[in-house]
Amino acid sequence: MTYNLRLTTTDSYDVVIIGAGPAGLSCAKTLAGCQFSVLVIDRSRQQGVKACGGGITHLAGDFALPEDKMQVFRIQTVFLNWMKFTFRLVHPLKTISRKELAEFQFSEIKNAPNIKFLYPVKVLKIQQNHLETDQGIIHFTWLVGADGATSQVRKYLNLPFKFRAGYVAEIELPKHKFFWYVNPRRLGSAYVWSFPHKGYSNVGIYYNPEAISPAFAKAMLTGFLIKNDCDVKNAMIRGGVVNCHFSGCEFGNVFLVG
Repeated sequence: MTYNLRLTTTDSYDVVIIGAGPAGLSCAKTLAGCQFSVLVIDRSRQQGVKACGGGITHLAGDFALPEDKMQVFRIQTVFLNWMKFTFRLVHPLKTISRKELAEFQFSEIKNAPNIKFLYPVKVLKIQQNHLETDQGIIHFTWLVGADGATSQVRKYLNLPFKFRAGYVAEIELPKHKFFWYVNPRRLGSAYVWSFPHKGYSNVGIYYNPEAISPAFAKAMLTGFLIKNDCDVKNAMIRGGVVNCHFSGCEFGNVFLVG
C-alpha cells in the first residue's frame, strides 16, 4: 500500500485526503470513478496500525466487510458494579482487525483511475489551496481531513481539541465473549471492554485523563487481564487518544471526516 509518487511544485488535485484510515479510504471510495482527481496521503507506511477495539456498529449503514475476516455478535454482557446483565442486540456489532480492514478498503479502490496514493508523507504546513510536505508541494481545490485525533487539519482550522484516552491489548481470553465492565464508583466514566476477533480479543480501557491518570488506567487494565487468567507477560499494551470535541464537518473548501 505504499506508492512513491514524484511530487513537483505543479502537482495539483481536485481533492486531497489526509489520512488513509477507515474514514479517509471510505471518502476515497465515494469519489472513485468520478470526474475529480483524488490523492490520498498518510504519514504512516503501514495502514491499520492503531490502538483500537476493531468494532463496527450498524450506524455505519451498509458498510461492506469481508465475511471471512469479520466476527458478528448479537449477545452483549455488561458488568455494572459487579452485577451482570446480558442482552441481545437488534443490530449486531461486527469486529475486524484494523489491518485487514485497511487491506479490504484499499482493494476496493486501488484500481480507480482517478485516485492516487502517497505513503508515507509528512505534512509540514497547510495553506488555503496547497500543502507543504516533506516530498514537495501539493495543490488542491478541496481538502479532506481524515487524520485522526491530533488532526493537523483541525489545527489549521483553529478548532478546539478535547481528548479521551485508552489502552488496548491483543490477547487470548479463556472466555471469548463481547463484554463491557462499568464501575462508576471506582472508575467514574471509564470502562473496560473486550471485542472478540477470530482467535483473539482486543481488551482495553477507555478513560478520561482529566479524571484518572494514565498509570491508574493501565494498572486497572493489567489487573483485569490477570484476574481473567490472561498472559499479561506476552501482551503488548498500546495506548492512544480520541478527540471528543466536534465542531462541524464543512469549512469552505475543507472537510472533516471520521
